[in-house]
Formats: sequence, C-alpha cells, structure tokens
Amino acid sequence: TYDNADPNAAKDNEVMLGGTADYVCFKASSVTFAISNTKSDVLDVCQVSGKSGSIISARAVTISVQALIEKYDVQDWYNFRSGTNVKFQYAAGVKVGGSWVAGKVSVLYCPTAVVSSFEIIDNDGLANLSLELTGYVNSTGEGECFVNFV
Repeated sequence: TYDNADPNAAKDNEVMLGGTADYVCFKASSVTFAISNTKSDVLDVCQVSGKSGSIISARAVTISVQALIEKYDVQDWYNFRSGTNVKFQYAAGVKVGGSWVAGKVSVLYCPTAVVSSFEIIDNDGLANLSLELTGYVNSTGEGECFVNFV
C-alpha cells in the first residue's frame, strides 16, 4: 500500500519552460515554490463561534529557479524575458533507464505564469540563470498551479 512506501526522493529533476514553439527543458540547481492562500471568514450569528466557515479569497504562486546554462545555449533563453507568459513544469523523482518510475514522481505544473524576474549572471565565465515566475488564473478560470504525484 502507499502507506508502507518509502518517501519520495528527487534524485532526478527536470524543469520545462515555455510552449510548443519555445520549449526549454533543463536540469536546475535549485527550484523553490511558494503557494499561499488568503482566507476570509464567513460570519454567522447563529454559530457559537460566530463564524460558519471560511473561503479562500486569493492565492499567490511564486516559483524561483536557478540553473547553470550549458555552453552555446544562452540563445535558447532569449524569449524568456521579464513579462513573458509561459507554461512551467517541474518534475522530480526517480528515473530508471531514462524513464520515470511510476509511484516515485512529483510534478508541479503551472499552465499560466508570467516571468516576473529574469537574469543571466556571469559566475567566473559560467552563465547562471536566475528566474522568478508568478502563476495566475487565466481568462477561462483554469487554476494557476497543480501538484501531482504519479
């Protein structure tokens, strides 16, 4: 059963950024994400506590990525400047023979995000990427962030 399973370990990871026309897949040195909710109480004078529950009135999704850019790949990052709308996916887990192992993979997917900060830093001749994304709900109401365990 799942309760008896060992904890997932992110021994392999991939960051996928962009769409079908400007897709980049790379290994990141650091990926952090924060998902926070703003809740509002539903007040009710008939309840002993004075409230009958709460609702989420806002959510914020922020993703930060740091990575070493491989030699000759800097031009691949040209389209990802601040203000660009992108799709983002981070997959982490265990691979065997180049394939993800079922039951050992975690995925964070943001179908709609904007590049809020983009910087390429020269670190002793190596190009390091520092990128921050902010997830948002699009006009069709699709969620800004999905977390999956596969």
